[in-house]
Amino acid sequence: MSQGQDHQRTLVRPQDLPQTYAQLLTLHPLRPIHNVVELAHATTIIDLLAGHDLNADQEDYLDVLSTLVAAYEEAHDPMDAPAVCGLEALRALLAEHGMRAADLARVLGVHRSMGSKLLKGERALTTRHLQILSARFKVHADLFLARSTSGAACREG
Repeated sequence: MSQGQDHQRTLVRPQDLPQTYAQLLTLHPLRPIHNVVELAHATTIIDLLAGHDLNADQEDYLDVLSTLVAAYEEAHDPMDAPAVCGLEALRALLAEHGMRAADLARVLGVHRSMGSKLLKGERALTTRHLQILSARFKVHADLFLARSTSGAACREG
């Protein structure tokens, strides 16, 4: 890294930031982020720009840079997919609320044996079941699916 690039990485005052889009591109080119070093540099620039009165060029640059960071983070550390979902999520919520299979059946308004069958995976949750569970536990219904609605796979326990 050249001394000029090192100097650019140490900018700390908003008034020192370039004012034009072309100048901002020399600070950090807008292109896909490939590694954590580029990510760290991009987030430093975002931190410097965010929360200040920006001109149109700075706002446009910040918008594109934020999009590039979000794309990198989504690809390398997706946070939208729940850590668990499907039956594991249901089991965890029941345990957290001190509930058993019979309690699940009562909440769903089904025969007592159905609660056990649902938890063993012998029977599938219906749309109605998902709606009831979502309302009861105040979570999104797709938490109880083995795959989220976005198509992201969930970790099954």
